[in-house]
Amino acid sequence: MEGEVLSAEALEARYGFILRQAIPVDRHGDVPRIAVFQELNPDAPATILCSAVVQDGALVLVKSKGPVPVWVREGTNRWVNRGTWRAVDLDRTPKNLRHAEDMTGRWDSSNHGPLWGILHLEKVDLA
Repeated sequence: MEGEVLSAEALEARYGFILRQAIPVDRHGDVPRIAVFQELNPDAPATILCSAVVQDGALVLVKSKGPVPVWVREGTNRWVNRGTWRAVDLDRTPKNLRHAEDMTGRWDSSNHGPLWGILHLEKVDLA
């Protein structure tokens, strides 16, 4: 439910994936949820910056166009449901990747690896 707030432990228990898996793919080949840090994704949930670690999940989302709940960490152990979204585009243009890296200043860290793609999402109205 949009606006719901969960702890990291509760979010992991609900979906069965550790939060290090920002865009996990389950055993059925589906993405059950997206969970990203606001500080690494300043335009989330509309734009998700993806390292190569999450490329499989990003590709599944773009191909399926299916709805997925998006959770954004907005504080210490505070994950907020920002609604249901679907992928509309995956931008891998080198110029746009460099620009996104420059704007965030966070993608040179060995913790995240280089920016691999920019996933664009649109909100889904489930009503």
